[in-house]
Amino acid sequence: MNTPLRAIPSCCLALMLLGTASTSLAQTSAANGGERGFRQYCKACHSLTPGKGSRLGPALNGVPGQKAGTTPGYAYSDALKTSGIVWSEAEFMSYLRAPAKRIPGTKKLLPGVNNEQALQAIYRYLATLPRTGGR
Repeated sequence: MNTPLRAIPSCCLALMLLGTASTSLAQTSAANGGERGFRQYCKACHSLTPGKGSRLGPALNGVPGQKAGTTPGYAYSDALKTSGIVWSEAEFMSYLRAPAKRIPGTKKLLPGVNNEQALQAIYRYLATLPRTGGR
């Protein structure tokens, strides 16, 4: 016979599993949103694999936490190389809102992205990818 006290651990376990599943689902959803954002805003000029294809900009895998202007194989502007930026989420979003204002002299042609959710999702998506270069 099940008593309410014996049912509590089962309920707690079910809630814990539900919480884990919803966290995993949220992470998957965020990654999917970031991948969509990457395709929409970045893919025309950037790849996710160094040396892959003809792109106007450097590969973006491993950008989070990386010092700006350090991915091997790309000729960065002096302005970006000497900016001292390390790509945190805040720096990434600030730069992509208005690249030329944030770093005058940058080679980035993008006028800016005003979609905060997309920028955040893209950064978080890039953070899931393995780093292959840069410092």
